[in-house]
Amino acid sequence: MKVYLIGDQKDAIEDAAEALSEKGFGVIAKEVRDEEQLSKEVEDSIKNGYVFVIAKDPIKANISLNKIDEISAAQCNGKYDVELAKYNNVNVIIINDASKKEEIIDSFFESFDIKKQEKAKSEEQKLNKKKVKGYKEIIEKVDEISKEDAKIEDEKEEAEEDRGQDESKGTSQSKKGFLSSIKDALGIE
Repeated sequence: MKVYLIGDQKDAIEDAAEALSEKGFGVIAKEVRDEEQLSKEVEDSIKNGYVFVIAKDPIKANISLNKIDEISAAQCNGKYDVELAKYNNVNVIIINDASKKEEIIDSFFESFDIKKQEKAKSEEQKLNKKKVKGYKEIIEKVDEISKEDAKIEDEKEEAEEDRGQDESKGTSQSKKGFLSSIKDALGIE
């Protein structure tokens, strides 16, 4: 995500952009001339990143920005205001006092550390891949066991059929043996 610094205070915007760049953020700084240009720049930027506004008249900026449907802007004087703004899903932070710009921006990212979020997401994806791999291995094992069970059942059935045939042969041979013995005893051929 990019960080957009937009406003009519060129020096304050440049200072904040430099400080954020040093911290590893991709920063886009835009100086505007009037309220209309400010509204257009902010509206275009909220789709692509975090937006901070540094304006000479933060109240006027707040009123004009909150007239736009996609924008929920809040004026912030310090860390507590930033926390409340984030809690209320504000997508534009208006910095009331340009001398507190770094404190306000830092507090925004302090409790909402993007790098930690990205790392957590990456770890979650790795864990999900391991789970999927584990599930695949379990399914393969179950398939293997099912095939072995089916093979054992087939072997049992074959053994039972063989035993049944052996028993019937034995019974018929024993019948023949018994009949032959009787025939011999009686002298019948």
